[in-house]
Amino acid sequence: MNIEAFPEYAAVKRREPSFAYIGQVWEMEILARAFTVLGCTHLIVSDGLSFLADRLVNGARHESFVRISDQDDDHDDVDIRDYLLDDLQDGCAQLAVAIAKDQCSSSPRILRAAADHASNFCREICHLS
Repeated sequence: MNIEAFPEYAAVKRREPSFAYIGQVWEMEILARAFTVLGCTHLIVSDGLSFLADRLVNGARHESFVRISDQDDDHDDVDIRDYLLDDLQDGCAQLAVAIAKDQCSSSPRILRAAADHASNFCREICHLS
């Protein structure tokens, strides 16, 4: 294809998708672990949340989707591609419901403190813009 044949496309600046800050490693690890416990049975898989869980819990390499500023510190920042933020928010909304159902069951699979933190953090992620 000859780009000169379409000058309006040649003049458009292409923008690399940016990353959005979503929290710190320790917060994300609790959220990701709750997802790995409940996600398989209760949730429609969210790409944003599954990339996050794979990166933080399983150590899978997803630098093009999830970026962690330093692997050696629990208080370092976690960023996710901005185009996955909506998907992450949808996954967090589903996860919050699954956590509530888990905590109401006779034998919850997640400790109460972890469930409280994951639910609160899901709420924070859902309010990011």
